[in-house]
Amino acid sequence: MARQPTFIDIQGARVNTLKNISCRIPQGRLTVITGPSGSGKSSLAFDTLYAEGQRRFIESMSPYARQFFERIPRPDVDAVHHILPAIALEQKNRIKNARSTVGTATDVDDYLRMLFAHAGTMMCPHCNQPVTCGNLGTIAHTLATLPEASKTAILAFLPAPNLPVVQTQLVSDLCKLGYTRLMAAEGQIIDIKANSSWQKDWLITLEPLKGYWLAVLVDRFRTGGSQSAEPDQSEAAQGRVIEALEAGQTLLNALHLGGQEGLLGFKVLEQNQPYRAFLPRFACQNCLIAYSELSAERFSFNHPQGACPTCEGFGRVMGIDWQKVIPNHALSLEEGAIHPFSTPSNQQYLQDWLEMAQSLGIQTHIPFGELSAEAQALIKFGQPPKHGSVDTELLKQFESVSAYFKYLDTKRYKVHVRITIARYRGYTQCPDCEGSRLNAEARQVVLLCPQASESTPQNLAGLSQLPLSHLFNWLNAYSLPPALASLQESILSPLRVRVGYLVDIGLGYLTLARQSRTLSGGESQRIHLATALGSKLTETLYVLDEPTIGLHPRDTRRLLAVMKSLRDHGNTVVVVEHDPDIITGADCVLELGPASGDAGGQLMFAGSVKALSQDATSLTAQWIWQHPASTDTKNTKTPDLAPACRVQPSDDAAASKAAITIHNARGQNLKNLTVAIPKNKLVVVSGVSGSGKSTLVSRTLFPVGLLQRGQSVSEPPEPVDFIEGLEDFSQIVMVDQSPPQRSSRSNPATFVKAFDDIRALFAATRQAKALGLSAADFSFNGGDGRCLTCEGLGSVTIDMQFLADVVTPCPDCEGRRFGPQVLSVGLGNWQGEAQTIDNILQMTVDSAVTFLKNGLSAGEFQVSKTGFSLAEKAIARLHPLQTVGLGYLRLGQQTATLSGGEAQRLKLVSYLGGLSEKSEPVLFIFDEPTTGLHLSDVDRLVGVLKSLICAGHSVIVVEHHLGLMAQADWIIDLGPDGGSGGGHIVAQGTVADVMANPASVTGPYLAETGVPL
Repeated sequence: MARQPTFIDIQGARVNTLKNISCRIPQGRLTVITGPSGSGKSSLAFDTLYAEGQRRFIESMSPYARQFFERIPRPDVDAVHHILPAIALEQKNRIKNARSTVGTATDVDDYLRMLFAHAGTMMCPHCNQPVTCGNLGTIAHTLATLPEASKTAILAFLPAPNLPVVQTQLVSDLCKLGYTRLMAAEGQIIDIKANSSWQKDWLITLEPLKGYWLAVLVDRFRTGGSQSAEPDQSEAAQGRVIEALEAGQTLLNALHLGGQEGLLGFKVLEQNQPYRAFLPRFACQNCLIAYSELSAERFSFNHPQGACPTCEGFGRVMGIDWQKVIPNHALSLEEGAIHPFSTPSNQQYLQDWLEMAQSLGIQTHIPFGELSAEAQALIKFGQPPKHGSVDTELLKQFESVSAYFKYLDTKRYKVHVRITIARYRGYTQCPDCEGSRLNAEARQVVLLCPQASESTPQNLAGLSQLPLSHLFNWLNAYSLPPALASLQESILSPLRVRVGYLVDIGLGYLTLARQSRTLSGGESQRIHLATALGSKLTETLYVLDEPTIGLHPRDTRRLLAVMKSLRDHGNTVVVVEHDPDIITGADCVLELGPASGDAGGQLMFAGSVKALSQDATSLTAQWIWQHPASTDTKNTKTPDLAPACRVQPSDDAAASKAAITIHNARGQNLKNLTVAIPKNKLVVVSGVSGSGKSTLVSRTLFPVGLLQRGQSVSEPPEPVDFIEGLEDFSQIVMVDQSPPQRSSRSNPATFVKAFDDIRALFAATRQAKALGLSAADFSFNGGDGRCLTCEGLGSVTIDMQFLADVVTPCPDCEGRRFGPQVLSVGLGNWQGEAQTIDNILQMTVDSAVTFLKNGLSAGEFQVSKTGFSLAEKAIARLHPLQTVGLGYLRLGQQTATLSGGEAQRLKLVSYLGGLSEKSEPVLFIFDEPTTGLHLSDVDRLVGVLKSLICAGHSVIVVEHHLGLMAQADWIIDLGPDGGSGGGHIVAQGTVADVMANPASVTGPYLAETGVPL
């Protein structure tokens, strides 16, 4: 037998900026691809390696399906040998569905639903007793628990008919079957054979069932005490009980009254005991309330059987958004704390309302946040205080905020009223299911776990709210009943394994109920990684894109162990990564470079980590092992776009007051944090994953700041008393990793508006004027100059019906977006040729700037000054892209295809243009801006951020990158752990303060970077 190949051979890869490179990736090993941003890492890993793996998969499909896929262009590579089936785990979170959660995305919910359906015990909400299926065994067991030698009557309960003819027929049928005795309400025996007519005293009542019933006597004997009786006597007594119960069941079947109507039961004839009946279905046998049988669908909020009927399984309902109604708790009622009352049209209404509020004892001059809970409830809902007396008549006349909106609902036929209502509406937690999404019956089913703590929630809703680390401990303590031991291998063990993988990759702070769309790109990728581990695939190629995004250095090594576990299962793992721990822990390293864009795309190194550490030419090796002071702030170069840095304020008492103060932030896992964030500083909010960084900054500070300015927010902010110090900023800007624009027509050139000048530049040429072309004709978003087939998109979409749509290059313009007449117009002289508008869009930013500086000719323009003036304007708009390190991007690249870090820096570009002029202070908030950056690129980013500081702005960064943290002016370190174990400020101050604080988890890792104290 031939030996299996041990390498994936890539020969002549030329995708994007790759320079015809060839390399070998060892199978069954962990390989890291690293290099500067834009050097071609993703082009090699995803656009070449993964794309070829997908193409091979498509070739295995039917000829009908393959005839469409063959139109997809192959990767520009000579050959790829010995490739494996490929799976790509990207850093982008593409899930937008509100029904998708961590539990559904990882299949953990599926296993939990099956576990609850088979091993769950439903507790009656009325008596808190287990719900069981009433049958002969249930009744016999209950009789056995009675006191010894209890005189008991076995009875068949029949619903009493109302019609006389039916009554007579029923008596006749009972006599024919040999049952002639009934039992009355007080326990006396009635012989119906001796009574020819129907008697009212034959009827009894069965609580809590409605109506009247006949109690037909089946048998009488002494029961109970079977545990203490002799074995022979016990077996004989048990046999007689079963015989009597079977006779009663036969009676019910003979009368065709089985199921819902006819019931079996008994009555203890001593001490005036009540009648006991049993429903022959899944029901509470104490309350006689029937429930649906347990099934997996009963525990799914995406299924009608399990979803809460109020919120339909979403966990939220539309109602009043109190954060929008009362955005600033630091304002008093007189100062306009209630936003809808403070509008110009409601000024008179507000005065009358304030007078009535004062009459009810509400203090209208103090901040709303300082009012008592009773006073706030009175204002919001009109609830009278529990303590003290209030004028009842005056209270009836007082209009609470809720009553005000109810009044507006009656006027919804008016357009302006509907607009007002929509402005203050938002999603709030469902009051019925309390956000669990499940209906009441599903929430009553529990898993009985004697080994676990009694305070631990045991129903599905409670388990879904536990941090995954706590859930893992609970599952390990849980054991199945002996009768269900067969579920151990099929349900419980796989469940433990999947949850264990999620904890191992640093996601123990998440809950199963967390919406997938709220996850960061790194969290989403690690969830897919855990799912892949749980599926236990082998001989598969996994391609990962920066899985350490969002991970604290403490958790990076745990992630490395998980990736090695994936490798040890017989898989090949290829990771695009910059983190030193991941690079040094790999089996093989490929480094691309030497720079970005057209200056990159070369294979600079390929080999082991040991060989990399000894390579003096490797940029990565220099920064990991040999860089003298990668975190030295003195070596940071401020981009030439920045003005001269003004003097930083001194640390005196007056300067310390220049801060943004967040009072009592308590969203998610925050523990009533009150924190002061210095202004005009580079402030880094750090901490382990799940410690509350994004909750504090992105979901509390940012939306509250927008609401204070009267702006709308997509999601209501997390609970907080109030935030002061934001009034000094002209804007509050969130620069996150979401695409700047989702349109496929958006690109860097259009985003910075340089394309407007470039189009005008083409329209100013003699050739364009001769053809009668204007600047509008050089636009792919409209006009007559764009390709009519693809309408300027450069691609067409094929509807595959049974498969996902296929996007292919336009067959007419071949992806160039424009018609022949527009593409005939040339500009300048670049590398011996005139450049068309398509050629310009294919250029990188750096190449375009060079071309606009050196490649134009005055003879092309009717008025030469016009052309060169437009070129200078285009260069000025493109220059900020170079400043933030995006000079390698192509002008025509879709912004939706940018990585998270590239998207952040592109958004930042729009603000850098104003740094040369003194502007109003702006608060910039960044969410992990080092995403996608090589170690050598972080200094450039820090220089840009400090340019903002020098211009008088303030910068808050949520970040884990030690290189950036080491250059911060102030650090706020949250922790000490993730989830419920986080939400505290464990350290804050300068870098030296955090490093010296023993409570900080981040401090020891900062110390490893060699930051000078």
